[in-house]
Amino acid sequence: MKLLRIVRRWLLPLLALAVPGCAATHGTQGGGRGSVVRGTVTSTAPAAPGAAANGSRRDAIVYLDAMQASALGRHPAPTTKVVSVGRRFEPRVVAVSVGSTVRFENRDILYHSVFSVSPIRRFDTGLFGPQHAKPIVFDQPGIVELHCGIDDAVGYVVVVPHAVFARADDDGTFSLGPLPRGTWTVRAWHPAWGTANATVEIGSRAPSVALRFGGVRPATSALP
Repeated sequence: MKLLRIVRRWLLPLLALAVPGCAATHGTQGGGRGSVVRGTVTSTAPAAPGAAANGSRRDAIVYLDAMQASALGRHPAPTTKVVSVGRRFEPRVVAVSVGSTVRFENRDILYHSVFSVSPIRRFDTGLFGPQHAKPIVFDQPGIVELHCGIDDAVGYVVVVPHAVFARADDDGTFSLGPLPRGTWTVRAWHPAWGTANATVEIGSRAPSVALRFGGVRPATSALP
């Protein structure tokens, strides 16, 4: 028992500093073992006629409130891939942490370019050929709208100030965490449906949450 107390008191805090993501399991809000938040996203308004892509549930990005996540010590993945193919970006929406790199790859038979006039991140890759790529670093939080210089492809990079986020699946399901015990605010963003948020209480059981969008397209590039 004495050895177990020593391990709990000294070894676990050291692991939390040494292993990315470990600090999130032993967080500051309530301590205890972490739980994964699972949930679904839906919208109260149908997509516009002829714009099925605008109503895709997998375009929803779910993330923890920025102020709450600042103490969790999560580290971002270094690179995220976005592919230009068939007059579209795939995936259409990606989420990255501040400071992360997005690698834009051309998988088409034509030349493409990727640019943005967003105040969050203005850039222009210029034309690049098939099987080539251009890396871009995103160093400010917010919503960056992507365009192609030769066709009408539109995409989005959601830049989050931490790394506690998830992209919804085709059926609208997602998982977030693990998060320590406590009360947390979960937020979501969608390019056509707007924003949503919900409060979850993490205790002895893993919580579930339903995020319902109001159907109003966001009018700002700031991260809600």
